[in-house]
Amino acid sequence: MSRRCDNLTETDIEIARESRIENLINENPRRMGGNLVFCCPFHDEKSPSFTVFQDNHFHCFGCGQHGDSIDFLMLRDKMPFPQAVKFLLGAK
Repeated sequence: MSRRCDNLTETDIEIARESRIENLINENPRRMGGNLVFCCPFHDEKSPSFTVFQDNHFHCFGCGQHGDSIDFLMLRDKMPFPQAVKFLLGAK
């Protein structure tokens, strides 16, 4: 049986985490190997340091922010966890 968080199941959370981070960013990335590099949405910069890795997690080498698609929305849009999961489920 799945645990519930604000009427969300573990399966809901797993599905939300599969949402591609690059689809949440309104910018054209640079490709570096198999990764995508953007200017960081969490701090001002001119040289891109925000990397989305092939396994769908991000790390900014400028400010140190990191996480998955749920973390990204929580940081960027200041959403609580349940709202971020529901948003990503609606985007599927």
